[in-house]
Amino acid sequence: MTFYFLDTSDTPIDLADYNLKIVKHTGLGEVDPVIVKSSFANVDGSYYEGQYVSERTFTFKLVSRTDDPDEYHTARKNFGNLVKRYRQSEDLPLKVRHVADGTATGTIELSAYFAGGMGLDEPKGYKEFIIAAFESVKPWWEDATEGTTNLNASILTTFNNIAKRTGKAGWDYLDGGVNDTVDYITHSSDGSTILAGGRYTTAGTASTTARRVAGFSNSAWSEVGGGVDDNVYEIKFKPGTNQLWLCGACGTADPSSSAIEINSVAYYDFDTTAWGTISHSGTVGFPSSVLQSFDWDSDENVIFGGDVTIGDFHNAVVYDVNGGTLTYLTEGKAGDIGDGTAVYGLDNHVYKVKRIDNDDYTPGVARTYVTGAFDSWEDQAGTSSTANYTSFFIWRDYGHTFARGFKNSAGVATCTIYAIEEHPNGDVWFGGNQDNEATGTVGIKDLYRVAAFDGTRFQNMNVGDTDEAVYDIVYDPYSKEMIALGTFTEAGDDTNIQKVARHNGSVWLPESLDFSGVTGRSASTYGNEVVYGFSGTINAYISESTINYTGSAPGYPRIELSGPGTVNYIYNHTTDELIQFNNLVLYDEELLTIDLDESAKRVTSSFRSGNMERFLVDNGDIDTFHLTNGDNVIICNMGTAISTKRFVFKNRYTSIDDIY
Repeated sequence: MTFYFLDTSDTPIDLADYNLKIVKHTGLGEVDPVIVKSSFANVDGSYYEGQYVSERTFTFKLVSRTDDPDEYHTARKNFGNLVKRYRQSEDLPLKVRHVADGTATGTIELSAYFAGGMGLDEPKGYKEFIIAAFESVKPWWEDATEGTTNLNASILTTFNNIAKRTGKAGWDYLDGGVNDTVDYITHSSDGSTILAGGRYTTAGTASTTARRVAGFSNSAWSEVGGGVDDNVYEIKFKPGTNQLWLCGACGTADPSSSAIEINSVAYYDFDTTAWGTISHSGTVGFPSSVLQSFDWDSDENVIFGGDVTIGDFHNAVVYDVNGGTLTYLTEGKAGDIGDGTAVYGLDNHVYKVKRIDNDDYTPGVARTYVTGAFDSWEDQAGTSSTANYTSFFIWRDYGHTFARGFKNSAGVATCTIYAIEEHPNGDVWFGGNQDNEATGTVGIKDLYRVAAFDGTRFQNMNVGDTDEAVYDIVYDPYSKEMIALGTFTEAGDDTNIQKVARHNGSVWLPESLDFSGVTGRSASTYGNEVVYGFSGTINAYISESTINYTGSAPGYPRIELSGPGTVNYIYNHTTDELIQFNNLVLYDEELLTIDLDESAKRVTSSFRSGNMERFLVDNGDIDTFHLTNGDNVIICNMGTAISTKRFVFKNRYTSIDDIY
């Protein structure tokens, strides 16, 4: 390839007439090198004192190939005259043309700097002298002509009760999902398998039998241990094992074969490929009960919660794994719940049991939260003691139990808490249907559906409207966001955020897939993926295209879309960069242009005035969205009527290669 200086009419200049040649700026590297201004360099790349060095992105040098001082001075004078011609032409910048295989592929504008400071009387022994060093106006070479890639047509993709997102918007329908609600999701320890518990009986496009607990791995579903005979509401791996525990309304495991009695709780051991049960005083599980949730304490005892009545225990009970016995929730130490009386139960259902290992309230100390719809605790005789609050209390694993809760302004406990999650900052987030004030510590009125507890007081996170609920809250370490799922139809006063919402630390944001027609139930994260369980069906029109970009510098395309139709997002799966729109509907023949050029990023419409960036979701990557060298997988979610979907771009290059 060859590079030419251009004159003011863009005609190549024969540098041989000036006794000059373009060469690489040796010894400086080709990605983010240092540019030398007003300095000389030895042929070995060393520099003299007094040089001025500036960190820029791209450079080459113009040298005189002579040992003769007179020829060198002549070359330098000729170059000075060359630069002067540009300066006298309205300060036009120097231009260099990039030519490959005889075809002019692009130009780059340069600013020239004279060399100086070296003893010119004794250049003997040197074969090269820098006449000038250059910095580019733009840090890349650019093709002379634009290339256009038309994106593939959108195809209807149906998500049935489950969906996986990889990165910011790489959605997978998991082979057609399952045929009914997914209530709970977890991952295997290595992330290779997604486990789902719920109310379904078949999975996958082939409608494979999968009774309420199944795993998805290697693009296929498989039933776990022959499944169970009724609904599963929660599944978890016991820490440090391959035992998948579950609870729900189920009575038997592997109902079509061995029909193992489990009574609402059991575990499947993937190492032994066998079911295990719990028993106490000759009783298996919890007959005639529905378990909603469970977790382990620091002694590996299991705390169960739900609609439970067994012996003296109601709605919450502890299973002592060592003794194989049931025991009370707390012994009721002085100053704790019960205040000297053991707490055997709660007056209403428990919906969530969650162990938190380190929070702001007791830093460094693990404790288990129990939440639900209760507002009173009960002693062994079943006598209730109204606590004037509802929905959760804390079992601290070093032996004490304290209560905190919610009530409305009239002092009536009316809410239910379904979800608990710990934020990395130590706050504990609660989700439910509360429209109340927190009590028991420092109360704050108006806690709408999600409240964050920092160990001292509650903060309203403002999700949903009256009679709406949050059923799960999960922290996503990849995006560093808290995710809420439920029945809500707004978050942070944004009515476009429905059923699933992401909190980035300051505001609620919508998911890139439209969950408005379903009910969010559960989520699980692993690495850069989030898997959502829900009730219902989502239809999305998604296209996937591959753009091969040959440039070595980032390419900033112009994206053109024409209506009619809805534009949801454009996602480069390769770079994990997302441009997401919030409820943008294009009119018939309206052209939307997303110009990502670094000098003027803007979104414009052929019909509407002003910058269309007002339709962008706040955390979009429009400032960085680019093409990278090689194949770029572009995923779009937009209506099938969008007639034009194309990327227009020039390949750009960061370095000069093969210069003699």
